Amino acid sequence: MKEGMRAAYYNRSLIPPHNSSLDYTLHHPKGIKMLITRHILELGYSLIYIDTDLYVYGDLDSALSSLPYMDAYFATDRRCCRKLCDGFMFLHPSQELIDIIWDSFKYYPMFQYHDQPALTKTLHERRFKYGLIPFSIVENGFDFFSDKSFGPISSSIF
Repeated sequence: MKEGMRAAYYNRSLIPPHNSSLDYTLHHPKGIKMLITRHILELGYSLIYIDTDLYVYGDLDSALSSLPYMDAYFATDRRCCRKLCDGFMFLHPSQELIDIIWDSFKYYPMFQYHDQPALTKTLHERRFKYGLIPFSIVENGFDFFSDKSFGPISSSIF
């Protein structure tokens, strides 16, 4: 981590009281990921979220700085016809984006508690404009590794 960069951590105070109808969703790991994301945006900070299986090409700061300003950028997912992949998010704080993240929680049960389709559905319903990061900047792990040859896959490590 670069000096001066801030890191987020799980804080139970982000979860509303237990009388919430979203109780299970907000305690699910992917719900917690988006609660923390929403909280960082509420604090007025921009956010770069990177899953561990993402591959970044070159200088990420320069690449992101060269993109036109938008409140949200997401990686693309080749498996889903270039739809958004929330394994990489470059987000700027805006009330609309904060509200979208909150609204997406109602769809978590519909999508077996997967954050990506719930967020996608909400973004499309709200007609929120976002950008997709080109594959030349960042690629999700599935796409990156499917293009490479690593030899046969073993079902056992023994």
